Amino acid sequence: MSALALDLGAQWILVDAGEGTQHQLLRFGLPTSRLAAVLITHLHGDHVLGLPGLLSTLALNGRVEPLTVIGPDGLGRLLSGFADVGVLNLPFPLELTELVDDRGDGASTELRPCPTVAGHRIVAVALRHRVPCHGFRVTAPERRGRFDAVAAERLGLPHGPERGRLAAGFEVTVGGRVIAPGDVVAPSRPGVSVAVFGDTTPCSAARALAHGCALVVHEATYADGMEAEAEMWRHSTARQTATVARDAGAGRLILTHFSSRYPVIDQLVHEAARCSRRATPPSRGPGSRPRAEPGRGPS
Repeated sequence: MSALALDLGAQWILVDAGEGTQHQLLRFGLPTSRLAAVLITHLHGDHVLGLPGLLSTLALNGRVEPLTVIGPDGLGRLLSGFADVGVLNLPFPLELTELVDDRGDGASTELRPCPTVAGHRIVAVALRHRVPCHGFRVTAPERRGRFDAVAAERLGLPHGPERGRLAAGFEVTVGGRVIAPGDVVAPSRPGVSVAVFGDTTPCSAARALAHGCALVVHEATYADGMEAEAEMWRHSTARQTATVARDAGAGRLILTHFSSRYPVIDQLVHEAARCSRRATPPSRGPGSRPRAEPGRGPS
């Protein structure tokens, strides 16, 4: 089932919460006390049915801090239904943002701003799936420019607190000379961006979301030759996924959401790698197997 944790350092974000998400969090040692937000791409069960149980666990663990939740229109009604029948009784507020997609064709490249989480900027875009579905881009804050030690030596800047003040953005005076931060510190660098997709076929929105990202996490449900079925179910082949990432200039690509028809996914990995100018297949142990989807039509 689909669930992905994006570690921000002091806090982390969960993207989707399929069944069994809580067990995986325990397995990998992610403390729920550091959970800052939950982003739900769409309301198919394999992406959302673990959310009520996770929220209940947060309540049992004594959480009182608000939790940011972002997802498609209808997520609030889903959670309210669980609350109405007594499944959810939360002692902490949910700060819910629902995303409305009136078109569902993935043609719009408008990236919609979402609430900021732990200083990280989040935007969403409507993808092309059988139900309203969004992808998310999470961008870290700007990073300080690098300190130029060679320039500091050339200016006669001693080792000590003066260098720290310059790195923090303050001027210092050394030997009667004023040294500005820009003399020894490079300009700030843009924060790293990660794009995490829900289920989708290739579309303009997908390329816009992935544009310039350091990392793209994208579904790869099918192999070559299954394009017609991918279109019918509104999913992507591994080659299509790699094409989106390549054309968007993304740095790295992670494939997810494999059909259960592929007990070993090496074929999908190689098809994606062949499509990318920079990608190379990762080393895999013999007979490695993904977690399979249920034996039904894909969600």
